[in-house]
Amino acid sequence: MSLAELRLTAQEKTGIREAVEEASAKAGIIWKRVSLFGSRTNPALRGGDIDLYVEISLPPDSDIRAFARAFRIALEDRLGERKIDLVIDDGVRDLGAFGEIIRQSKVDLWTKS
Repeated sequence: MSLAELRLTAQEKTGIREAVEEASAKAGIIWKRVSLFGSRTNPALRGGDIDLYVEISLPPDSDIRAFARAFRIALEDRLGERKIDLVIDDGVRDLGAFGEIIRQSKVDLWTKS
């Protein structure tokens, strides 16, 4: 699937990218990948919330909850009040079967090398 087929507007894509950058800087973490999963990856569907999967590198003395809060606030500032599901993978916590399903079906928006 190409990024053009995703059901995100240019404004939504820009807002998500800016929000992850801002939240990362505030929380002192490094984001590695931002992906979309769920109904917004299917161009045949309509509506639905925005499901985001964010892979991060969690340096010592940083707080994953601080990142999640900062990211949600930054998203709301840019996109308004929206239903957004956020899954954060720090590579340490086990996301279980749900995490594996997401990893197999997600569409990467941005990756840092």
